[in-house]
Amino acid sequence: MVTTVEMSEKVAIPSTASDGAYRNTDFTLLGNPKRKMGTFTKLWVPYPEDDTPFSDTLSRVCRSLSIRAPMFRGRAVISDVHTVERWEIETTIEGRLVQPATDTVVYLKTYPDWEDGVVMAMQEALARIVYRYRNDIDEDSDIQHFGHRSSAGFCIRTKGNREGMTWTAIQFEDMERYAQKMEHHLRLEMKDCDLIKQILQENNLKYYEMKEQRDELDAEVVQLKTDNEKLQDETFKQQAIILALQAQCAHLVKQIPSSPPHPVTQEAQMEEENNLKRKATEEGSPLSHDGAVKRR
Repeated sequence: MVTTVEMSEKVAIPSTASDGAYRNTDFTLLGNPKRKMGTFTKLWVPYPEDDTPFSDTLSRVCRSLSIRAPMFRGRAVISDVHTVERWEIETTIEGRLVQPATDTVVYLKTYPDWEDGVVMAMQEALARIVYRYRNDIDEDSDIQHFGHRSSAGFCIRTKGNREGMTWTAIQFEDMERYAQKMEHHLRLEMKDCDLIKQILQENNLKYYEMKEQRDELDAEVVQLKTDNEKLQDETFKQQAIILALQAQCAHLVKQIPSSPPHPVTQEAQMEEENNLKRKATEEGSPLSHDGAVKRR
């Protein structure tokens, strides 16, 4: 089980020097300008008799070489794409202060999560340290059989057919190469997975945008149908009114009686006779007693 501490706490760095030079040293992380925390939230330092893989071995190897045990800081990778954890772990392999002195190495890599990531980081740090200090390790030591990695993190394979190497040394060397390949493929899988998730996220975003547009168009269609139904109802009402007016007009036309000849009244007849007499007088034609003009 990997135990972590808050970054603002004081951490007692386990002793790694054979002469006890660093034993019980209090190291305030926030007070060290070389170890600014930034967004790092977790810290791990291997120590002896720890049951975490590589922790006890790494601590004892560093003590035998008079160097501090590596320090591992972790921070979660925050992204909208990730639905699972991604962790960046910074590994710091401090150089040796006693002669011959060595430089400090710091590198940052991405891992699937924090706990398994720390184990993978410790395994790589152990291989780097064993290769870097191989000339300081006894030839008969079992540590010489451990896998080797260069300062760039690449596995070191013995050239040739490896004659003269023990089966144990060959096994450790092959296992180190296998571990590096698995780490490489794991990171490729994480990268491809994140890329696919990003594509899916972009497609989902486009889908929801198109769905929103479709919903708006559907709402417009519903509104247009409602308006059309209202217009149809109004049209039917107007047509009904027109038909009613036409029927009423036809009924009124049927009720109008046919006009008889205008009757001749006595006054009109007398006026007509007077007009004829006056005309005859003007023309000098005598009239009969009944008003008719006499023929000569």
